[in-house]
Amino acid sequence: MLNGPPRTIHPLWSEHHRSTASGTLTSHCTLTRASGAGTTGPDGTWTPASRTTVYDGPCRVIVAQTISGEKVQPAAAAQQTSRRYMVSLLWDSAPVQVDDIVEITQSHDANLIGRRLRVSSIDYASEQWQRDLVCWEVEAIT
Repeated sequence: MLNGPPRTIHPLWSEHHRSTASGTLTSHCTLTRASGAGTTGPDGTWTPASRTTVYDGPCRVIVAQTISGEKVQPAAAAQQTSRRYMVSLLWDSAPVQVDDIVEITQSHDANLIGRRLRVSSIDYASEQWQRDLVCWEVEAIT
């Protein structure tokens, strides 16, 4: 218990309201993580490491409007536009790491299904209803 003035928020407030936040997770996603560093073959070709699933469950995906929502990156001879998303998971999901990959597998918006997002940061807060991830859309997984 923190010392100081009387609490306005009950100590179990987050735990009590977590089920409401969980009910807003209307899509489904899978998070994977590289299981190693990958290998380079004798001919110099690089093979990425296999991926391990760290989460497979409900999520919510929104475009992160409060920050710069798009960035343009040069990619070989063409430019790619990437969008920034906020992905929310169940609070008690397995620990997520920067560079994990989120793939949207089910959604009311059919255009989201199959999109792959790279975790760029994990948001933390003193009240805890869900796990929030800041992600960028990716074209290829390496």
